[in-house]
Amino acid sequence: MITFEEAVKIAKERRDYFDTCEEYKDMYIFSWSDAPAADGGWDMPFIVLKETGEVKVFTWMIMHNPKMFEDDMYIGEHKI
Repeated sequence: MITFEEAVKIAKERRDYFDTCEEYKDMYIFSWSDAPAADGGWDMPFIVLKETGEVKVFTWMIMHNPKMFEDDMYIGEHKI
């Protein structure tokens, strides 16, 4: 399991302009309040899995872990 600090380090290797992290039982979701435009639309939040430190796109979570939005999965929000 990786810590929040390790997840932030991994996330910064991917993008350095996020300002919020929501922590769930199995993952951290990084997002930003003022997302820059990207080809094909806006940048989307991304996930760092706690178990492995792997980075996944937000749609991966919806397809592979739809129950993560249940109340008992949410831990809290971190401002960065």
